[in-house]
Amino acid sequence: MEITQNGPHLGNAEIIEKQSYVLVGKRLLAQVVDTLLLYVIALIMVAFLGILILFGAVPDHITESRPFNMVTSVGYSIVYVLYFSYFESRKQQATFGKRLFKLRVTDIEGNRLNFSHALRRNFLKIISGLSTLYIGYIMVLCTRKKQGFHDIITKSLVVASPVDLNKR
Repeated sequence: MEITQNGPHLGNAEIIEKQSYVLVGKRLLAQVVDTLLLYVIALIMVAFLGILILFGAVPDHITESRPFNMVTSVGYSIVYVLYFSYFESRKQQATFGKRLFKLRVTDIEGNRLNFSHALRRNFLKIISGLSTLYIGYIMVLCTRKKQGFHDIITKSLVVASPVDLNKR
């Protein structure tokens, strides 16, 4: 705790300790909002590709191949990771879904993630989703700080947006 001319002031780590960790339901709803937003973006991209195919700019045999489907899936995963990493490393520390539900992503001490930290976290979210029965996400239900596999490995947290706890 730091003493200022306005009285005691809590640091990031102390604020994080006083905040309640995010309810799983809010976190899930934020994820749903962000996923729907990404699906809309993907739908627009697919519509654009459909127009290209319709006008003969892309041959049918290319779009019906397995490599094309794999590139599409990998492309979506890259957009997913970049979307979350970009917004979670910005000043608001949150994607649109997290902002809607007043959540933010921090490191274990309450500081903003830099882009490479957010990138590692979000790459590991894909691993959490691929693990057997989504155990990486289910861990959120079982840990004291409501951390998934990706949060624990990257030492990050999802917490309620900042509230000036010094005024309480």
